[in-house]
Amino acid sequence: MNYSLVLSPNAETDLAEGKLWYENKQLGLGEKFLQQVNLYFSKIQDYPKHFPVRRGNLSEAYIKNFLISLFTKLSIKKL
Repeated sequence: MNYSLVLSPNAETDLAEGKLWYENKQLGLGEKFLQQVNLYFSKIQDYPKHFPVRRGNLSEAYIKNFLISLFTKLSIKKL
């Protein structure tokens, strides 16, 4: 089954702010942050049920290098 990933506007804003925050800490770190997030997005798309459910129906993917958790909700849409 193919899964797609849809970000809420709030999530997009949070990621952009996170990139800026890390970039202000060290040049190039913001880009590394986004690379790690995108890597986890790929993992979530490939194996959405791999990540533990933490809050209600939200699964958590923890990115240790950046001390951030990505929370996702699996929803299936019929075509």
